[in-house]
Formats: sequence, C-alpha cells, structure tokens
Amino acid sequence: MSVAKEREPTIAAAAFWPVVDYLRARGHDADRILAAGKTSVEELRHCDARIPHARAIAIYLSIRAVTDEAGLGLRFSSFVKGETFAMLEYAARASATVRDAIEVTNRYARLIDDSFAFRLEPAGSYSFWRLDMNWPEPVRGIVTEYVLGIISRASRVLFGTKLPSKEIWLRVPAPRDMSAYEELLASPVRFSAPDYGVLMFPELLERRPNSADPVLANLLGQQAESMLAALRRESICDEVRRVVAEELRTGAPAMDRIARRLATTPSTLRRRLSDEGVRYKDLLEAARRESACAYLSDQRLTVTEIAFRLGYRDATTFFKVFKRWTGQTPAEYRKNLVDPPLIPNP
Repeated sequence: MSVAKEREPTIAAAAFWPVVDYLRARGHDADRILAAGKTSVEELRHCDARIPHARAIAIYLSIRAVTDEAGLGLRFSSFVKGETFAMLEYAARASATVRDAIEVTNRYARLIDDSFAFRLEPAGSYSFWRLDMNWPEPVRGIVTEYVLGIISRASRVLFGTKLPSKEIWLRVPAPRDMSAYEELLASPVRFSAPDYGVLMFPELLERRPNSADPVLANLLGQQAESMLAALRRESICDEVRRVVAEELRTGAPAMDRIARRLATTPSTLRRRLSDEGVRYKDLLEAARRESACAYLSDQRLTVTEIAFRLGYRDATTFFKVFKRWTGQTPAEYRKNLVDPPLIPNP
C-alpha cells in the first residue's frame, strides 16, 4: 500500500497584509520579496486566498535576507488591523473568560494557518499555553513571535491593557536588541526555552473580558465551525498525519496513543487507514522525514539530538534511515541547505 499524497499546510493570505505593511514602512521592496515566494500583492488582496507553506517559508527567509531586525514577528504584529483576523478576534472577544477565549483560539486558529496546534496544559502551579506550529526552525521563531504579538494586541483590546503572564517562552536565543520584546510584550521572555508558548497564572484564566457576550459568542462559534469544516475536509489520513507531527516532539508515537488522541481504538484506526490505502508506519515515516529535514536546518541541534527527538535508538540508525530517504547523510544535507536567493530587480 502507498501513502496518500500529503496535503501541504496553507496560511490565510490575510496573515501577510501586516507583513507587507511592515516591509513598506521600512522602505523594503515588498513586491520583490513576495516574488521569492511566487506570490504577489494582488494575490494577497483576495480575502479567501491561502498561501502554501513552502511559498510562505520562502517569503519569510527572503525577509530575513534583507533585515536582521530583532523581534521581526513582533514587529509584523504591530501592523495588524482589526479586519485582519476578524472572525477569530471577534469570537475570542465575545468569550466569557480568558480560558474560553484561549479554547476558541486553539480551535479556530487553523482558519489562519492549518498547521497550528495550540493547547492549554497544566504546568505545576501554572498553566502553559503551548503554541505548536508546523514550520521549519529557521522561520518558526518569526511565526511564533508574530502570534505572540497578536495575542498581546488582543489582550489590550479585551482588557484595555497588556495582559501579564508569568513568562513567554521562545526557543530562539536572546538578541542584543530587546526593544521589540519590551515594547510589544507584557511579560518576561525566557529565551532558548524548550518550547514555544505562554506560562500563565491560573487566576488569569478566569478573568472576564470587557466585551464578553454569550449570545454573540454562540453565533460566531457556529459561523467559525462552518468555516473550519469547509477548510478541513480532512480524511482520517490527514488527521493522523497532523496528530503524528504534533506528537513527534517527544519521540515516535505509538499507534494506540494516536488512536486515543482521535477518540478511537487502534483496531478501528487501522481499519479506517486501510480503507484509504494507507499504513500507520508509512505515515509515521513520512512525518519523521519531514521533521528530520526541519531539525537539520537548526544548526544548534546535533544529529544525535535529532535522532533522539524522532524516536530512534541511536544516531547510527537515524543516519542509515536518512541516507535511504534522501541519498545524503544528515551532515551532507545540512551542508547543502541554503537560503533561497532574492529575485533580482529587473
């Protein structure tokens, strides 16, 4: 049996409106940078348009090639307008509590980027809002900063002030220039953290937004559900692939764990995958390969660390498997990674 063709994640074109405004405000040629991702400003004007991740990654890498400004994603968020993420923002604003607003965001963030997998988890005496995103490490920090900036902006709208948390976690190292983090975030930032997310005081979750409206929240929830259903149209193969990618962060997930995440049994999951002509082990291998390539783009990770993250017993096993996948050793693949060049001016 062969693996069904993987559907590439997409991001709403509206997410790039603030990025274009940032570029123009800084005097950069936005059209030229977008061209590196085979995208145009005209395409972004279509409200329902979605950009494949590969093109979005090329755009972000091209931006990095023309500016080393610290806190890039945060600076993008400062150009967000009310209409940019209207549905998601309005649904969160109408929620009864901060906890409800977070759950709304967790569920409907995929309207913006269908690789997002946010979840609220207990963390000792705190709560941790984990921001999982299926982006390669060179741009994942930018995207996460962008999201955190939007969250900070939303808190000002909901409460009239920036909502302080215990800590904001970023996996990126601390920059020399901290101005964007001090200006646009309300909480201390822990750099080189093990994950991306927000460590929150439990009492914060029960606060009531100024704009809480149960009737409006219900209406917006129904509309958001319809939009999400139209976007997803997920087969069981798509669902398993998405959950496996989320679980790979702690090693290779067993099939019974994935079945529990999808509220089914291993035998039923196996049968449904078989109906689509797919085997679980093939989906797992495909997810491992994609994650391996993303990890290798992060120069801070050793091959041994990557092997462990992907659930392999040792680096030798990972070495052999990666060579079978790509025809290259992990070291060769890493050496050949280059940022896509900018499209030259005509």
